[in-house]
Amino acid sequence: KDVAVVGCINTPFIVTSEIRGYENLMIDLLAEPDSARKMVSVVTSSLARYGELLREFAHVDFVFMEDGTAGASQNSPELCQEFDLQYLGQLVEKYHSLGLYTIVHNCSDAPYLEEQLAFRPKALHFNNDYVDLAKVFSSFRGKTCVISGINHQNLLFRKTPQEVEAEVTKTLELWGGHPRFMIAPGCEMPFKTPLENIERLRQSVEKFGEAK
Repeated sequence: KDVAVVGCINTPFIVTSEIRGYENLMIDLLAEPDSARKMVSVVTSSLARYGELLREFAHVDFVFMEDGTAGASQNSPELCQEFDLQYLGQLVEKYHSLGLYTIVHNCSDAPYLEEQLAFRPKALHFNNDYVDLAKVFSSFRGKTCVISGINHQNLLFRKTPQEVEAEVTKTLELWGGHPRFMIAPGCEMPFKTPLENIERLRQSVEKFGEAK
């Protein structure tokens, strides 16, 4: 049985924050913008090369791109565009030129999804709890593959398989049977998430699809 093999990276702004330290980088955006811009640019070049190696040696087709810092709770639209989003866009364009499919992930509690959608990733993944789900579904249908993230911190971790299935079914019904749609956890699952809940998530999606 064939399965997708997916590479994973943090986006340039996140990698830069890991090198510089998040608090230091946020200060740099205002106090030393030229230095911050240079650092993010160098990291972008490094990640572009990483994509080349993924394609050439690992032969992956998909790259999952973590960009959870692209949100209003962490940066203004202007600063996010200048230091985060524009470099994400450059990397998405580079990966597409290599024949890689891009999956942009944003688990921010106030995500700049429309701005990320403008880069035409092959899929966009977000946490349902942090968006107006009906509005996002209506806006994004037909523009990209939507990966709808159900609650991973409470629902998948603490609730029952029946409650997981109910949430999956509600989400799928809201989407309305249109193509280019997936369901996944909203972000990283806690280590001790019950296996039966993970299995029910998959089974619920399969059951809904078969019913259609």
